Amino acid sequence: MEYRVEESAEPNGFLANEHKMYSVFQLLKANVFRSRTTLSIILLKIDNQVTTINDDVERDVSQFLQSKIRGSDIIVKLSAPSEWCIFLSPSGEEEAIAFIQRLFNSAKDKDNMLFQSNDISLSAVIAEIGNSRAALDEVFQNGRDLLLNEQELWAIKYVSKFKEKDVEKIRVSIIEDDNIFQKVLHLALSKLPIKQFNLEIKTFSDGYEFLKSDWYRSSHTHLIIMNDILPKKNGFEVLHALKNMPNHKRFITFMMTKKKVEEDMLYAYENGVDQYLFKPFNLRLFEAQIKRVLARLWS
Repeated sequence: MEYRVEESAEPNGFLANEHKMYSVFQLLKANVFRSRTTLSIILLKIDNQVTTINDDVERDVSQFLQSKIRGSDIIVKLSAPSEWCIFLSPSGEEEAIAFIQRLFNSAKDKDNMLFQSNDISLSAVIAEIGNSRAALDEVFQNGRDLLLNEQELWAIKYVSKFKEKDVEKIRVSIIEDDNIFQKVLHLALSKLPIKQFNLEIKTFSDGYEFLKSDWYRSSHTHLIIMNDILPKKNGFEVLHALKNMPNHKRFITFMMTKKKVEEDMLYAYENGVDQYLFKPFNLRLFEAQIKRVLARLWS
């Protein structure tokens, strides 16, 4: 007997072989850290009221699932009976929940004869991956443990142990010729309570000293807090040098000044300054601005 499976003329997502799944996962996981996004893994299992599910039914369920995912998603039929894995990338737990709810509603529709005639339902486990330490076998084991004694039909369970994000290294340069104020800024930044980032802070007394160093040539995201007026090379000269670098978008720049010159401000903003600080400024407000900028990197 054949059952109607809702699908488009072209499959929406990619149906991968299980032996390739681990390589796919490694690539997706690497992108989690590189792009500061999250990946959701969904483990799906058939709950049935009969003793066995034959190959034809599993094939039709695979087609049904493939018709529901996006072109960027990947679905894998696992070797374990009646199990599938779906990679939603980039997606967090909330997006995965919405996807599963839509999937379940479609499967439970009275016109969907695949599920109705075979008296089958689905259960799902969602694991949000936020770091590069997660192992796929461990994700599956945690998911299967949750489903082992699950009695509720159409259940959705959650694995949360892999959500914690990797700590990212951020380089920070303070370019300020006032030694006392330089130390104040260094102390304020070193005490910032930021969970996702490890700040490596270095101070410079002049733009010339900064540009002669190799400190700013790494591939790390780089926060630069600099004065506009400096003894040899000022903040605008530093800004010009950074803008001409091939990977200049990794720099986040705060310009400090004692003067309010509109032309200088326009030039600075047009050339990549993210924030203008007028001295003297409130230190707590400065800390809040830094935290907001860094938080946006993971938003």
